[in-house]
Amino acid sequence: MLKPNRGEAFKMKVFWPAAMGLGLLLALESFCSLTALADGPVNQAAQSKEICCGGKLSCSLKRNAVMPFKGVFTKLVATAGQKVKRGDVLARYRLSPDVILQIKRRLSPPQIADLEIGLNDVEKALSSLDGRYNEIRSLMVENMAPEQSLAQVEREMRLLKERQAALQQRIAQERQFARDDTLALKEQLGTAFAPNHVPEVVSLLAPVNGQVISINSEVREGAEVGPGLPAFTIGTTDPMIMKTQVFETDSVQCNIGDPAEITVESLPNRKFEAKISRIALTPVNPGLGDPSYYELEFSVNNPDLTLKDGLKAVACVRKPK
Repeated sequence: MLKPNRGEAFKMKVFWPAAMGLGLLLALESFCSLTALADGPVNQAAQSKEICCGGKLSCSLKRNAVMPFKGVFTKLVATAGQKVKRGDVLARYRLSPDVILQIKRRLSPPQIADLEIGLNDVEKALSSLDGRYNEIRSLMVENMAPEQSLAQVEREMRLLKERQAALQQRIAQERQFARDDTLALKEQLGTAFAPNHVPEVVSLLAPVNGQVISINSEVREGAEVGPGLPAFTIGTTDPMIMKTQVFETDSVQCNIGDPAEITVESLPNRKFEAKISRIALTPVNPGLGDPSYYELEFSVNNPDLTLKDGLKAVACVRKPK
């Protein structure tokens, strides 16, 4: 077997490892290029980030139908879960006799009659002074009355005219107050009525469009309740809202109107569309040493009224990294 000479041995020791290293480097570069082509869509998906947070669903608006007067329920018209419109009858009740008397006094306020009597007296006095004024002027033409008498009558007439204007303005105000009060009574009683007749049985109306989400436990036929009782609660259930809190690094990436997806623990097979409707500009806890969390609010579509007040939910917003 022939042995390489010293020159050939030197070449093998120097160039062979270099050639092997170059080959391995080219192979590795080719493998990385193929991997990048294969994983291109996965890397693009990885460029987005999901911001997920939990909270509870609630009605976007709640209003109570409050009893304006004391009365006894005669009929419950609305039931829990029923859809209602503003002005729909929720219940009917019979007014207490003392309440009917109070309403009659409100419809015929005695101060207006007193003011009208006072105005009538002032106008009579003005008419009398006007005749006296003309009489004094006639006497002054014949030099039979002093000028001081005429000046005195003029002062009295001026004061009476000021009093007349004040009474007229006060009567106009009181009449306007009475008209406004009558309109308020019609809304409170939930029915139209004649000026001199107050109905015994009146209605409690829905204050807004929505759904009856709760009925007070004291509300039942035959029960007597006093004024101020929140008898029915009406809620706007489409859309619903979800309030939550997010850390400061997530809050700065969120914008009003960003779409989100809502999942509900009680409805695991459904997803609901939502969007960010409100972002707080101040942290929940402003302490210097405390972590900063900001309140976030989502508006959640609920066209079939499946979602209910109080359900636990998770909202996820996809944002680019």
